[in-house]
Amino acid sequence: MGKDRQTSTANSLSPGLSRAQRDIWFDQQRLADAATYNIGGYLSIAGRLDRQRFALAVTLLTQQNDALRLRLNLVEGVPRLIDAPLPLDQELLAFTDLSNQPDPQRLADQLCQDALDRPFDLQGGPLFRAGLLKLSDSNYRWINVYHHLICDGWGTGLVLGRLAAIYRELAARQVEKRSNPWDFLALKPADTPQRPAPPPCPSFL
Repeated sequence: MGKDRQTSTANSLSPGLSRAQRDIWFDQQRLADAATYNIGGYLSIAGRLDRQRFALAVTLLTQQNDALRLRLNLVEGVPRLIDAPLPLDQELLAFTDLSNQPDPQRLADQLCQDALDRPFDLQGGPLFRAGLLKLSDSNYRWINVYHHLICDGWGTGLVLGRLAAIYRELAARQVEKRSNPWDFLALKPADTPQRPAPPPCPSFL
């Protein structure tokens, strides 16, 4: 009974996809495991980075933005978005030190490409993946890849800008306690015909 009640509650709170999202979802079914709708890449971070602070910034970023927590479930054959509970998938906080490798640049390029080419699981899996690579003490890359169902190119710029802002706020001990400044599920039905240009590459210094 408990399971049935939980499923019923989840279904009643899970919105369907927008028309554009349905088009993407249906096309993804046709393409099977192709990574056609994967977007993102990596953010280069120059300078020394506090790993613990950065991991906390990623955690807060995901807490504040429901789009990064969304998963897709089929309810009676209809795809619906589910806001998955925390804690985070550990992959989001993954750290790989390449600084002792003979060619860290080449390995970093390969890892970034692998993350972009790996298909997402649209049957309840995360639709966002990330990880931090260290090439040297002053050279890092943050891999960030999204399924197009939850983010577009403009949105990735917002995510990167917010991550940098949180990191700086943590350094200054001025983190804003905002639970969800970008409420994806609430804003999803609205269609915005025009949007401002995405912000420039953010600074973590």
